[in-house]
Amino acid sequence: LLPLAPAVWTALPGRGLIVAGFGLLKLTPGWQPLSMSPANSIASALALLPAACAVSLMLRMPRARLVAWGAALTAVSCLSVVIGIAQLVGGQASPLNFYYADSERARGFFANPNHLATLLLATLPIVAALATSLAQASTAPRTRSLWMIFGAVTLLLALGVLITGSTAGAIMFLP
Repeated sequence: LLPLAPAVWTALPGRGLIVAGFGLLKLTPGWQPLSMSPANSIASALALLPAACAVSLMLRMPRARLVAWGAALTAVSCLSVVIGIAQLVGGQASPLNFYYADSERARGFFANPNHLATLLLATLPIVAALATSLAQASTAPRTRSLWMIFGAVTLLLALGVLITGSTAGAIMFLP
């Protein structure tokens, strides 16, 4: 957003049309910012604030709260998959169809199946982190049970991604 000298910004790629426009208007180029759209650059930077705040809070949060937060997100994601399954089974007449939509794709709590797929994909690494964290803190017999539970949760979330019918969700699930 800081202004650059004319000799600098006119040499940047993609500035030919702007320089030509100045030439057509018979104006000499003045100092211009690096961004071709400063208002959009500011808006993009502001859009990153919630994510930056979330990361900052998570870095300061005690381990017990992180585990509780991860468990709550996992529970809500699993509940959303169960609601999505009920939406598919009940069809459009189902009271669990919160939005008017076709009954061929699960939506859970969302109006768009792609949003549900995104939630489920974002929850998968958290499930893996929870499983690893809790398995390290438990005894050997309990560890096996924890891995089975987290395996079942992972399978439920994977099923949820598939029943959304989201092509992008299915592709991003592969890695």
